[in-house]
Amino acid sequence: MAEYDFSTLNGTDLEDLSCDLINAEQPANSSIRYKTFKEGKDKGIDFLYSTEANQYEHVGQVKHYLDSGFSGLKSTLKNKELDKVKALSPNKYIVSTSVDLSVANTESIKELFTPYIKSLNDIYGKKDLNRLIETYPEVLNAHFKLWFSDTNVFQKLLNSNLEYRSVDFLENEIKRRLKIYVETPAFNKARESLKTNKFIVITGEPGVGKTTLAEMLAYEYIKDDYELIYIYDSIKDGDSALKPDKSKQIIYFDDFLGSNEIEINKARGSDTILNKVLRRVKQGSNKTLIFTTRKHILNRAILESEKLKRFNLLTGENILHLDDYSIDIRESLLNNHIESSQITSEYKDILFSQEIFNFI
Repeated sequence: MAEYDFSTLNGTDLEDLSCDLINAEQPANSSIRYKTFKEGKDKGIDFLYSTEANQYEHVGQVKHYLDSGFSGLKSTLKNKELDKVKALSPNKYIVSTSVDLSVANTESIKELFTPYIKSLNDIYGKKDLNRLIETYPEVLNAHFKLWFSDTNVFQKLLNSNLEYRSVDFLENEIKRRLKIYVETPAFNKARESLKTNKFIVITGEPGVGKTTLAEMLAYEYIKDDYELIYIYDSIKDGDSALKPDKSKQIIYFDDFLGSNEIEINKARGSDTILNKVLRRVKQGSNKTLIFTTRKHILNRAILESEKLKRFNLLTGENILHLDDYSIDIRESLLNNHIESSQITSEYKDILFSQEIFNFI
């Protein structure tokens, strides 16, 4: 059976996944189709099936509670959700959670929501969600972040050559970044560009998300058994680490042209090696290269280097602009940061209040 622990998903991700899996489970001739809603006050509705006869025909509630387990889940369902369900009075109530549920746990939840939960089958725990993922693998393709909650895939990330201080720090940091990350149109665009050109140069101003996008692309290749070559200082490191055989390798060089005059001059002096690495990657098989830099620094480097100009480095450029992020994407990013933060639930409730959220 599939072994996803859902640790790389935030609450909204789990809602979307649960809705997709439960939709996939519906018979082909069924008219039932559940839908989710954007973040915000949800009246106790995470996914919904509505009919003309009853606006709240089926109501679904999704709870992550990966850390607090069943006791935290049961407490929240009883103290925060039960009254909402009574007010909605659905004909059917469904609960989905990342918590691993026993038979007794499942019976306890059903008893709490009598008569709205009709069957124990309307309660989905960790094993149930994994069973559905195995039964409907096509759903997995639509949930990029879920791939990394597979224990085997996550172990590949832990074993890769990433720039962190310890395994514990690495595990927590990767999960935190994945939870916060919001997949944007820029990701798919960059992914296709990387497949086509075998290298990508992600440019943009500071803080626009260059490093995050680069890391997400790198994670995907590591998942597919690529060896990560993380360059800390000089492109020469990448040249020496590239193997001439058909082994899978991905080179990642963050801020490769530097950010100050000394670094820029140093990078300019390495343009021969850079050009060599680019050609080796383009001509080889199973080799890929990810760079990040600032737009104006890249333009200056190309202007001052005939070698880079001839190679046409701009063919692999992927430009990130802050304006590329819609209001919905920005709201999702804010929501994920609040949800993943260490502040108390009382402060989170304040930040999630519509007036404060809209102001931010």
